Amino acid sequence: MRRIAIPVVLLAIIGLAIWWFSPTQVLKRRTAAFIDTANVPANMSDIGRGARGKNLSDYMADRVRVDSPEDLAEELGREFSRDRAAALYTVVARYCREISITDLTFESVTHDGDHAVVRFSADTIVDLPNRRPVDGIVTVESRWQKTEGAWLLESFEWSESPRRP
Repeated sequence: MRRIAIPVVLLAIIGLAIWWFSPTQVLKRRTAAFIDTANVPANMSDIGRGARGKNLSDYMADRVRVDSPEDLAEELGREFSRDRAAALYTVVARYCREISITDLTFESVTHDGDHAVVRFSADTIVDLPNRRPVDGIVTVESRWQKTEGAWLLESFEWSESPRRP
């Protein structure tokens, strides 16, 4: 019995490792970590809010394209250097009441070599003073590039829809 159990356990461990380190699973974890880092709870300290942009920059490529609703794109533009994107997010994190991105649901993950597209949806609240809040389901298509062994966000596009009853 022992002669069979040891190889079975080893095969299970190898299978788990192959699954865990597959590009699809790595991209899902990377996306989830990016989303978690983007959250700004209402009770977050000023120091924590000030670090949000810098923490997000660890997930970004040198240039990031953001295809957002027209009113936001007109205000900020569509393409940013990593440093500018991080600085803008820090300003938003300090200014907002709350950014809550929950119920992350992956719709698809496709990859071809060093490029990938991750489509997902999430229940999102972005509560900014003096602006209409984002409050609903946000559907996102994000594009990632593998650079020096790490998947980095190159672009994302989102659309907003009301919460499902």
